[in-house]
Amino acid sequence: MNAITIRNFYWKYPNFVGVESDFALKNINLDVKEGEFFGITGPSGSGKTTLCFAMMGLIPHHMQINDRDPRSYMIGSVKVFDEVVSAIEERNGKSFLIGKGVMSDKIGLVMQDPESQFLTMSVKQELSLGLRLMGLDSGEIEERIKEALKRVGMEDIYEMSGKIHPAELSGGQKQRLIIASFIAMRPKILILDEPTSDLDPAGKIEVIEAIQKLKTEGNLTVVLVEHNPELMQDFVDRMVVLNDGKIVAEGTPDDIYSNAEAVKKFNVYTPEIAELKIGNGKRATRIKELISKIPNAKFEGPKRRYPQYRLKPILEVENLDFSYEDGTHALKGLSFKVEQKEFVAIIGQNGSGKSTLSKILSGIEGNFSGSVKIASLDLHDPKNRRRMPYHVGYVFQNPDHQIFNRSVYNEVAYGLKNMGLSQSIIDEKVKSVLKSVDLIDKINEDPLFLGRGQKRRLGVASVLAMHPEIIIVDEPTTGQDYKMSREIMELLKKLNDDGTTIIVISHDMRLVAEFCPRSIVLNQGKILYDGPTFELFKNKSILDKASLRPPQIVRLSEEMISVGMTDDIFLTVEEMNNAISKTFV
Repeated sequence: MNAITIRNFYWKYPNFVGVESDFALKNINLDVKEGEFFGITGPSGSGKTTLCFAMMGLIPHHMQINDRDPRSYMIGSVKVFDEVVSAIEERNGKSFLIGKGVMSDKIGLVMQDPESQFLTMSVKQELSLGLRLMGLDSGEIEERIKEALKRVGMEDIYEMSGKIHPAELSGGQKQRLIIASFIAMRPKILILDEPTSDLDPAGKIEVIEAIQKLKTEGNLTVVLVEHNPELMQDFVDRMVVLNDGKIVAEGTPDDIYSNAEAVKKFNVYTPEIAELKIGNGKRATRIKELISKIPNAKFEGPKRRYPQYRLKPILEVENLDFSYEDGTHALKGLSFKVEQKEFVAIIGQNGSGKSTLSKILSGIEGNFSGSVKIASLDLHDPKNRRRMPYHVGYVFQNPDHQIFNRSVYNEVAYGLKNMGLSQSIIDEKVKSVLKSVDLIDKINEDPLFLGRGQKRRLGVASVLAMHPEIIIVDEPTTGQDYKMSREIMELLKKLNDDGTTIIVISHDMRLVAEFCPRSIVLNQGKILYDGPTFELFKNKSILDKASLRPPQIVRLSEEMISVGMTDDIFLTVEEMNNAISKTFV
């Protein structure tokens, strides 16, 4: 039996300003089988979230189209367990929208931004709200809350869950909480729209494994929207690729990713090993498969060295300590320096202190002990903290915490106006930076109506426009497709080459390996490692302690070392392809 059946489905968002919109979904025909783990991937703006909304019934039933011909916006039908969710019926020469509508009794929808779904004042209330609406007794509710928190690795906060506001949680904890709130309700279908985007590498696997176990135990049907190809390979039975509102590929993850060149043109992430230039035809997508295909040869390891800057430090941190009002000791005696022109990654598991550190460095948080100096300015001094926007640009992890203007233009122009620049220069800078992040066509739009990935790029643009000495970016590529992720990182690299110091906070280990020569690893508020990134990825004990998973190319290298095919790890696809070309001339 199909859990979800979609036939000849088209959807166009209504526009109330007289400008005709294009269809966001175009001729979707899709069957999701009961008990299946189904995947959806595709570039930003391809229609992935819209398709989730259609499955749920939010589209079209929560859209204001009642006084219009529904055929102008929707064609086709959506069914859940053979029950009509949305369809068009013709009666007496007129078209009517029919169907049950929102399927909240059967479907749980976890959206990409967890904060958009919080409705209550405590973690416990958030977990119990849906259960109370289901009419469960208090004993059953308590048991389900305990079980759900354990499933997502948050059982340690159960006792205090009634006193913790969701806003006090880290980004990763917020995502886990939303997932737990739906797990507790035990829906028949669970739709996850990029549910692990803010989780550390180990946390991503932990949460999806918990959902996989629920699927196995209770015949749960799971629909997962995800950019990460390894998660798709490890958990998904079957998947589709969306592009421009259309399904352009369908099959198992291995079938789709083995044709790397074909899906790459849709700006879809592929496994790193599928990008290696070994053999003809379909590419290997798994490490053991690739090892078996490599001819018996010895690969020369990459020659690299850690850059020695020997410049004046632009950032100096000594014995930095910070505690929140609730007593959480977030940072414990941190000491390090960052020199001008460095490109540094700050990494670690959720709750390790990364975002807290970034807020102190950008002057947002001043109630710390120890010493922090940026461009020789002591951040204990409130006057110096107020001057930080001219020295440090900080791009928030959640763009909604940063954006406050009602047009894209004004958001980018705000800081430039405060700098006293002329209108002509402001216009030039705004347009230039919006082009660089592919938002020039949105220049007059209200940021409220941008997607989360677009908002994140807008946050980057507003900081880049001011050209500060240091740029701190908290998870710059979360929610971005392959093309936009590469363009954002290449833009940061260009700024770095021109002299800007870049500090990136990221869970994306491929990004760290490719762009960041130095990594600082935080663990429980302390520095666990500070040094060359290539040395970090050789240190399994540190990686395990910090819940970090090395990139797929590094893991392939380790397998090659174990069978005598090379003597050192490769960090990137480029390094490995260079070695392949030298070996098989």
